[in-house]
Amino acid sequence: MPDEPNMATAGEPEAAQLVARLERSLSNESAVAALRLRARETRVTLCVGIGAIERRIDVSQDGIRPLPPAPPLQPWDFCVRATPRAWQELWQAVPKAGWHDIFALTKRGEMRIDGNLQPFMANLQFFKDLLALPRAGSQA
Repeated sequence: MPDEPNMATAGEPEAAQLVARLERSLSNESAVAALRLRARETRVTLCVGIGAIERRIDVSQDGIRPLPPAPPLQPWDFCVRATPRAWQELWQAVPKAGWHDIFALTKRGEMRIDGNLQPFMANLQFFKDLLALPRAGSQA
């Protein structure tokens, strides 16, 4: 099994830029609204880890919205963590083979998925599209 991504030594400036990119994509109301229609009954708190930075995203009947940065040990249902390089490659307009999908990234050892996987797997395409929302040229 590949080594886990080294989250502790990830480059913070690059990770911070990628977090900002994720948050900007979540502020695109038309893309988020179209995506949200596909998982109306889903209610989860998703954690997205970019390097050492973690952000939580609330998915509920009220929509999809990033939660403010919180102190450690805040609850989430499942977490998708990856190196900044993995997110950067995944969010290319046309990602390279092996960098194009969250499962390809887990196989490479660049990403891991932790927590309650039931809501993740029950709404797999929704979450894959949500996590690809910052992709260059993405239109949910």
